[in-house]
Amino acid sequence: MKEKKIEFKYLDYQSTRIQIIRGICIFGVVLIHCTVLNQYDLFIQPFAFFCVWIFLFLSGILTSPFSESWGKLIYKRIMKVIIPFFVWSLIYELFNGIDKSTIIRILTGQSCSIYYYILVYIQIVLLTPLIAKLVKSRVYWIGYLISFVAIIAEYYLALNNNYPTYPFNLNNCFVWLTIFFFGMRCRCRQETETIKEKSKKQINTYLVLGIVLYHILILLMIGEAFIWREMGQIVLGNCIVKLSTFMGSMVLANVIFCYINYIPKSANTNELSKLFVEVGNASFGIYLIHQLIIGFINKLQIWQDVNLVIKTLIILAISYCIVKVLHLVMGKFGKILGV
Repeated sequence: MKEKKIEFKYLDYQSTRIQIIRGICIFGVVLIHCTVLNQYDLFIQPFAFFCVWIFLFLSGILTSPFSESWGKLIYKRIMKVIIPFFVWSLIYELFNGIDKSTIIRILTGQSCSIYYYILVYIQIVLLTPLIAKLVKSRVYWIGYLISFVAIIAEYYLALNNNYPTYPFNLNNCFVWLTIFFFGMRCRCRQETETIKEKSKKQINTYLVLGIVLYHILILLMIGEAFIWREMGQIVLGNCIVKLSTFMGSMVLANVIFCYINYIPKSANTNELSKLFVEVGNASFGIYLIHQLIIGFINKLQIWQDVNLVIKTLIILAISYCIVKVLHLVMGKFGKILGV
């Protein structure tokens, strides 16, 4: 039987929850980048490794596989990120020193160590019409294998001492693609009325089991990191793209989808939630500039003794304030800077 497509739009409280998740994710991004990869930080990072994966998952659930204007959607999404990408890449290059390799660094996302994500996002956006066809096909299950196979391929290269160097170990969209596909698959089910109502007991069970399983997988993430490091694969050991992080993020994506859609609407939004919504709204701008802030503050000797969580909150607060100021000053032209 042909699936029935319905007009679907997230309700206000669901959209608010998506922004809350974005706010939590950007906190995780900043936390990871405030670590110095010592023996203690290796135990902390896995708790935040989900953040990049979940940003892609959220992009997936906000993408209807039944879109009738792929060209417009692709143009809009790419233009939203590509101009700020080039502008901020050039700013980073100016601070780091321009040389004959500047253009190559910009084009490969190396001007800032985390800009690989924008290249990954652009690749996935370009592939969205094909992903949508897979989402709606009878062989949709192939989508769940793409990241697994791509990561295994990188493991094979690592075992043969040919593991890709940065950023080529991260800017291959296929190692990330499954979680975006999963988000679109969830959206597809919403738009075809194949999601059934669940009781409060079922919801609580899903949430508890998902959170417990995720924390079990965190132990696997830590163990896998140490194994790869002991094998001499330091880059892979510290990398956010491993099977353990992929599995953990898929589990957490299920928990988040449950939270967005099944938890009853609350009458009041507490102050912490409002704060995360604010940060979530500014998350792209924070992502673009926080490494620049870290670079400046790292030059302060006193900064080395600051607690990791305090570091993260300070960097996040400074980045947020700069984003808001730039937004106010530039108005509609703020899109050029991603603010």
